Amino acid sequence: MLLKTKFYAPPIRDNAIPRQRLLQRLGSPQPGQVTLIHAPAGYGKTTLAKQWLDTLGNPYYWLSLDPQDNEPQRFWRYVCAALGPDIADKAQAQSAEDHIIKLINYCQDCASKTLQVLVMDDFHCIQESHLMEQVSWFLDRLPRNLHIVITSRCLPQIHVPRRRVRHQLIEIAAQELCFQSTESERFLQQTLRLNLPADTIHALHNQTEGWAAALQLAGLSIKDDDSAQAQWLTRSRNQTMMDYLAEEVLASQPGSIQQFLLHVTQVRRFNLPLCEFALSDLPDCPVKESLQHLQQNNLFLIPLDEGGVWFRFHDLFRENIQSLARKLIPDSLRQFLRQSANWFMTAGDAEEAIYCLIQAQLWDDAADLIEELGVSRMLAGKNESLNWWLNRLPEHTITQRPKLALIKAWTLFCTERVTEAEPYLNQADQLLQGTDHAALRTQILVFRAHIARFRGDEENAAHWSALAMKQSAAQAQDLNAVTLFAMGLEQYQNGQTHHTRTYMEQALSAAYQEQNYFCALSVSIMLAHVYFQSGFTPKALVVLEET
Repeated sequence: MLLKTKFYAPPIRDNAIPRQRLLQRLGSPQPGQVTLIHAPAGYGKTTLAKQWLDTLGNPYYWLSLDPQDNEPQRFWRYVCAALGPDIADKAQAQSAEDHIIKLINYCQDCASKTLQVLVMDDFHCIQESHLMEQVSWFLDRLPRNLHIVITSRCLPQIHVPRRRVRHQLIEIAAQELCFQSTESERFLQQTLRLNLPADTIHALHNQTEGWAAALQLAGLSIKDDDSAQAQWLTRSRNQTMMDYLAEEVLASQPGSIQQFLLHVTQVRRFNLPLCEFALSDLPDCPVKESLQHLQQNNLFLIPLDEGGVWFRFHDLFRENIQSLARKLIPDSLRQFLRQSANWFMTAGDAEEAIYCLIQAQLWDDAADLIEELGVSRMLAGKNESLNWWLNRLPEHTITQRPKLALIKAWTLFCTERVTEAEPYLNQADQLLQGTDHAALRTQILVFRAHIARFRGDEENAAHWSALAMKQSAAQAQDLNAVTLFAMGLEQYQNGQTHHTRTYMEQALSAAYQEQNYFCALSVSIMLAHVYFQSGFTPKALVVLEET
């Protein structure tokens, strides 16, 4: 399922400062080229991109990226969907490479010759090197009716120097994004509606060096406070400005708003029902009124949809308030995050639920969910989010849970880090000694066969495979869909087509019984492939039609 808020371009305030000099620099989007806007958080990258596109007549599409988009298949699926349902329907491929080719071909064949623009916002979230190379390859082959806009906190690894030399890139960096003195004055007076003396405005501009987020925080922190205004005339730049400003802005708010901010900045996105549920233990924190107050007072609240249902805070503000909250109300935060995790699970959003549990350091609760979802994530090729979760769990949590240790071993093996995977495999094996976990013990045997085969040791691969066969035959009634699927893959590696079909048929039946649809999809594809190879084309077509 796709998260629709990722396709929503954030609105611009009616009284936002128009960046005319930058809009002139950007000009008109050129066919088949790239616009790159890069600067640290809080410099107005997203605002500039939105202002620019709103002044043009070209249709544009928006995609907000996050760290989970480091999985190539997920990334390209979202890119396809951002450009419209037609592309998403045509791009139902299993590999990232197929997504890219279908995307390019679709754009090339598109009946409309109007130049279209796709914005990839927060591109700094993309770190996976193979995916970065795919993006660069895609940018090298952009159709003439498509222009890409990238906003990022850092310079992305998309061969920027080469694109500069070839004049394939329009680039705006932090130095250009900084407000000039006249822009700072207009921002404080028009956008924030602050009536400040000229010397205070001058001091604020110099201290923040035109950094928009810092200027906003500074302006809010001294609003209606003459003593604070005076302090800004002599303040040293060497202080940790954002930490100071976040504390000042928080202190200037009513108590109920302080409580709301300290708690709700802990989640990555939120809506009214989530806040009402998770803050139910704080009767002095009226949720609806707090949201209205934040919107009316420019407190870094960013809507994620046109209806104003989902919101997030500006990352820079959120990170600073988060840090402050952990010092001030650690126990209350843990309860809030536990409640938020419960709400997200009820809403069917396991990723956000696990994020909340990890933030709260509720390791066992997080581990329970990861164990429940981990294998399905691997089957769906979503190793990036799985690795993110596992890397944040304490080592002792992983090594005391056999299923979690096995999942960790699989994720390492999938990235060819076999030497690192084996200790986790051995630990899982040791923890399972003398237990009745037939499915996990069979998976370990299959895993050992895979490792031996990876190292070219066919003798040991055959040994472990035979033991897995023996184990699975002895306790077939206790095997789950994932284990049966693993056994089928092992028999396929051994060239045992008949046994492969048997295991895959059993795995498919078990997957539907367990409602493990990720597994069912993977099994169906493999079973159809084996049917085709064996000459059972009608059976293969039936499996694919029912998938």
